[in-house]
Amino acid sequence: MSGRRASFPPVETAAPRPLGRLRFEIPVEGGKHVVVTLNDASRSRLARALGSALHDSLTAPGVVCTPTKVRTHVDQLRRFLHFLDDAGEAVDRVEAIEPALLDRYEVWLKRHTYAGAIYRRHLLARPIALLRRIEELKPGTLLPELLSRLTYLSLDPYKNSRPRDAYSGAIAAKIRRAAPGRRRGAPNRARWRTAGATSRSSSRRERQIRGAGRGHRQRRLADARGPWIDFNAAQIG
Repeated sequence: MSGRRASFPPVETAAPRPLGRLRFEIPVEGGKHVVVTLNDASRSRLARALGSALHDSLTAPGVVCTPTKVRTHVDQLRRFLHFLDDAGEAVDRVEAIEPALLDRYEVWLKRHTYAGAIYRRHLLARPIALLRRIEELKPGTLLPELLSRLTYLSLDPYKNSRPRDAYSGAIAAKIRRAAPGRRRGAPNRARWRTAGATSRSSSRRERQIRGAGRGHRQRRLADARGPWIDFNAAQIG
């Protein structure tokens, strides 16, 4: 084979965008991007470090983001930054975060969040997850005593959720008062249905047994008679 040697121009790749900025883009499904802006944060060094971890976690391989997911994560990070300003915390960089700060954040959430414990755990989990990410990317960044605090979310014991009833107590009481007779007769109706179903099942089973017995007797009679042979027509030669 003969051919011509081909040469290609050098591939020009765009310079990677530096992480840790206060404004960055997150790719979402559909080929679009969501712009995250943390320029209004009062603690720029802390916001830059946590924003970098947020960017890394949302753009990691295998992570598929939606605009709602990005907005939720950003709002959870902003809630933590708002706590620092509202409580008058002096920390302005991740290297200075102590375990007691996360405990104070949990107490602050209980006072300033009217949602349930599950929602508070989601809010508390965001800075903990970002701090874990920072330590994974650059071990030794955080205080050694903080690492053990990052292994759990809350100091409170976990409690199972108690879903709310579809009806309030007043409506449920009215329903009970409106049909007392039907409630009293419900066990009897259940027994009648069960008895009727059992009776129908027994009758069906008896018919099957009788049908099977009739067929069995017919087969035995046919076997006793044997094949029909006309001996007068048979020829012996």
